[in-house]
Amino acid sequence: LSHFLLVNLLLPQLEMAGSREDPARVINVSSSAHFVRSPLAFGDVSDLNLSEPDGAKHAYYPWTAYGQSKLAQVMFTYELSRRLQARGAPVVANVLDPGIVNTELQRYLPEKAPSAVMQFVSKSPEKGAETTVLLATADAGRTAGGYWADSKQAESLGRGPSPLPMSKELAVQGTTSYDESAWASLW
Repeated sequence: LSHFLLVNLLLPQLEMAGSREDPARVINVSSSAHFVRSPLAFGDVSDLNLSEPDGAKHAYYPWTAYGQSKLAQVMFTYELSRRLQARGAPVVANVLDPGIVNTELQRYLPEKAPSAVMQFVSKSPEKGAETTVLLATADAGRTAGGYWADSKQAESLGRGPSPLPMSKELAVQGTTSYDESAWASLW
């Protein structure tokens, strides 16, 4: 909710700062974890708190909650972009996946990957920031409503296979972050 609140509080100032030639930019950082199986991944906004009892299909589990929060960021960004474009506002919104970045986030995972593995598969914080910097400073950031990964537009949940190298029980394919009615319900 903090992203939603902050952006909506800043919108009047962003609209005054932007122009058609050089729009103000909202850049949300999400994650490929938005592909994690969750109620929201199937368009269900009825229990975003995952409040079912332990062992139930939608009980709280940290990785599910994290993935669902990242999917909410993607969907929020798409809906924000749609609303800004409909109003002709001089503000664009994009969302990105920085990739696996070697940060302290790992300390919150249920099982920590060995540091040697993390060194091999992860990006440095500087490399992880490249897409954010691109969207903030380059002409590419003037486009609206995109999902970005590795400094180029990519597909979010619902178009193409999951990028997660996990079991099919955890990663979702065929559900969508492109469901405009789900965006509006989430809003």
